[in-house]
Amino acid sequence: VEDLAQAADRERFLSHYDGLTGLANLSRLRGLARQALIRARDLGQSGPALLILGISRFARLNSLHGRAKADRFLQAAAARLQQALKAAPQATVLARLGGAEFGVLIEPPAAIRDAAALARVLLRSLAPPIVVDDSEIGLTARIGIAMAKSADGHVDAETLLTHANAALAEAKEGETNSIRFYSDSFAATAWRTESLGLALRRALDENALTLLFQPVVDVATRRMVGAEALLRWPHPELGLLAPDSFLDEAARAGLAQRLGDWVLRQALTTAAEWTAGPLAGMRLSINLDAEQFRDKALAERVVDALAHSGCDPRALTLELTETVVSESLDDVASLMNKLKARGVHLAIDDFGTGYSSLSYLK
Repeated sequence: VEDLAQAADRERFLSHYDGLTGLANLSRLRGLARQALIRARDLGQSGPALLILGISRFARLNSLHGRAKADRFLQAAAARLQQALKAAPQATVLARLGGAEFGVLIEPPAAIRDAAALARVLLRSLAPPIVVDDSEIGLTARIGIAMAKSADGHVDAETLLTHANAALAEAKEGETNSIRFYSDSFAATAWRTESLGLALRRALDENALTLLFQPVVDVATRRMVGAEALLRWPHPELGLLAPDSFLDEAARAGLAQRLGDWVLRQALTTAAEWTAGPLAGMRLSINLDAEQFRDKALAERVVDALAHSGCDPRALTLELTETVVSESLDDVASLMNKLKARGVHLAIDDFGTGYSSLSYLK
């Protein structure tokens, strides 16, 4: 009976609080936001503010140190945030929303300057390294803020959460420790992202994308020696789109890997056909973007695509941007070794347009 009672108490606790940190959970924060909005309306005050803080690169921390240690870092981060909020002049509620995201509700009336100041305090609180066992980690984060500007009842708790999440998504596009306030323009951006993402998924399903091949010419002989595969999307309303028009949306929609696989397979299938005609001996170049390069199974995916197409690996050159190379030298070296063993070549695209030096080529 006692065990059943304890289990029931535990279940009641977890319905409102986070089991890892003991903080309020999303459900409780939503309820408290709803109450704050009602109070603000009844008193004729401006409404509350909601901050959502997302710790950067926490998935990588999980993979490097394991779930148990990552959870302890998360608990330490929660304690830091709690301590920082004790000095806040406004009444606040801290909640863990899930994963590595925390929400802070600032009770009404909340002013923009107060929300911004509090956001900076929270970011500073995470700056000193956190030590767990023999590991020391410096955490960074980004924050999105939504203000319930009026007390007329037009902003409900769910809308406030949606706006704060949209602001956080915008902050994630900026530098580390970025802070963004929600703007109505984010809604248009979110709609465009969702719309393009859905259309791109449909285009992939229907094989409605296309590749163009730009000739590569030997300057000395003026002969064509290869071609570079260029992805294009014949959008039914927007016309022929280059990748820079939709790659960000593809990443947000979780389609980057699938898109990269499509380009690899289509380009290699075309290159395999060259061997039987006048284009025999031509080399094929394919660009890899940063999102593809982060895939740890990239080498295996390339090998699978080669096997599927029947293309000679020696005819393939993968091009990496200078930024990817300069930021991930060890990963580039590992990838080169794996693919070189298969006969695939790697090249640096647009070398010299950034901050790299010739030392990277050694």
